[in-house]
Amino acid sequence: MKTLGWLWLIGMLWVSACIPAQEVPANLDDTPGPPFTVADGWYRGAVFSARYPDGWRIVSGEASRPQSVIFVAPDNVSYVQLALEPITAVDPNVPLRQAEIARSDGTTLYVALIALEEQQVALQSTYQGIIDSIEFNPE
Repeated sequence: MKTLGWLWLIGMLWVSACIPAQEVPANLDDTPGPPFTVADGWYRGAVFSARYPDGWRIVSGEASRPQSVIFVAPDNVSYVQLALEPITAVDPNVPLRQAEIARSDGTTLYVALIALEEQQVALQSTYQGIIDSIEFNPE
């Protein structure tokens, strides 16, 4: 009887090994996004670099999109986004102030301050400091 139990167990293991695996989710097929480093108060990416404010979090862009980064203020509501594509407002009730910086080769960097109206005034000098720090990296 013990032999029959072992044969049944081995048979079930063999049958379960024949079940095909599920397909890999699409997001696991993505290659890594553009490389970047964060050190000494600087975000340094493949195309551009910028100084980020002390105490702000850094959120990298999607791997499948051109280089972008978001600097999130300590209030976790306001942020500055830098991207090689135009930036659109996520919430139409939150104002978006956007600047465009063009490089001689035609590359445009979009820089947006997304913050509530009362925060926009308080963050203007921080926003301008980020814009002033932007460096395009050599190709």
